[in-house]
Amino acid sequence: MTVEVALTRYLKDVSPTKQASIQAGEHKKEQVITRQLGKYSLAALKDEIVAQFRDMRLAGDPDENGK
Repeated sequence: MTVEVALTRYLKDVSPTKQASIQAGEHKKEQVITRQLGKYSLAALKDEIVAQFRDMRLAGDPDENGK
């Protein structure tokens, strides 16, 4: 299962149980995460990959973080 599939399933099954404002925020976050990490399988997603994604987001590079 890839990150994209897991996030899509979460948004379909869990997110609808939350407030509309929370749902909207989760959808925005999902788009950014899927763009950068969606292709990885959950088993292949290592802490180094997540740390690199975090560092790109913190650096504020608009080409890398989806803003």
